[in-house]
Amino acid sequence: MRASSQVAVIAVGWRPAANREMTCGRHIRHRRRVRTDRGDRGAPGRRADACVWYAPIMIRNPSTRLLLALIAVVLVSWGCKQDQSATGESAQNAMGLYAKGFNALLDGPRDMAKEYEDNVPDEGPDESKKYRLFPRQNSARRQVEEATQAFAEAKKSAPASIAQIAPLAAAALAATLTLEKDFTEAQKYYEAENWKDDKFAKGKELHGRLVTEIKAFRDALDALSNELSRVEDAQAEVEIKKYGTTSPRYWFRFVNMKAKKLLSFAEKGPGPTFVKDFEAALAEFDAAREDTTKFLDAKGSGFGPGVLQTYKGYMSATDRLSASAVKAKRAAAEAVQDPEKIEEFHREFNTMVSSYNSVVSVTDGLYSLESNDLLK
Repeated sequence: MRASSQVAVIAVGWRPAANREMTCGRHIRHRRRVRTDRGDRGAPGRRADACVWYAPIMIRNPSTRLLLALIAVVLVSWGCKQDQSATGESAQNAMGLYAKGFNALLDGPRDMAKEYEDNVPDEGPDESKKYRLFPRQNSARRQVEEATQAFAEAKKSAPASIAQIAPLAAAALAATLTLEKDFTEAQKYYEAENWKDDKFAKGKELHGRLVTEIKAFRDALDALSNELSRVEDAQAEVEIKKYGTTSPRYWFRFVNMKAKKLLSFAEKGPGPTFVKDFEAALAEFDAAREDTTKFLDAKGSGFGPGVLQTYKGYMSATDRLSASAVKAKRAAAEAVQDPEKIEEFHREFNTMVSSYNSVVSVTDGLYSLESNDLLK
């Protein structure tokens, strides 16, 4: 039995970690990643990953060259002393690029997996029926290119402290490319109705490959997602300490941390203490939202152009997440009493992840304001 199709196209394949054997639905979602990069924040000519400064100017005066050489030594020494930890600026910028690539893989590639599963039954094509696949590979190809570039840039700039992410990103990308190749072949096969010539022989062969490849795609995203989460959590804890509660930079970070904690509880799925733990996490999330609303009511009139409007859009997104969480909690409580109702929880969980993804998308707008020094 398949889970119902979800409207949003932001995420896919995320199964509650403690209940993977229970999820007969195949459209459980991954959440989007918050991008932590702020564009080019480094000084001109400096590469954060290499501690190298470039001076593309020919200097002929020997004494001037000596002076510049001494300055270069100081600058290189200073550059190499920059924080190379997993929570430093270099790692945050690299994580932003990894987030960009990860999110790209959740769009078009996710749609290929969903398109196939929505149209071809689990047991494979039935010779008595006609199938057609929408060419999702066309849009997926653009996202794959975006992810390829983002992952390459992230690997190049990442400090050694987060080097473990690169092979996971490469594995996710490889799984996506394999899926794209065979989905494209299947889409063209059904479009040309070649099954009329071979009695679905090729269709059945492709089905066996695609089932395996879709699972590999999701498993690779799981592995990448888990490591990104680990680093992301550490960075969030360090970053929020930079700001006080009188700063608008603090509040959306604080709410996002509580939102992720809430989602983490939901990810575990129904269990003996699930409802109690979930209610506590939801109460923390709602309290953070309430405190943020009070802050905006008190200080929002003094914000720069567009800041309050963007913040209100962000708060509306958190409202929707809270509402979807209440529904997920209710469905979980029913599933605890009646395991047959687990699919309803999975559907509500998918909606909750979609709502969380919307919060992340709106957060990008706040980060953009911050990078332009408009969020003070």
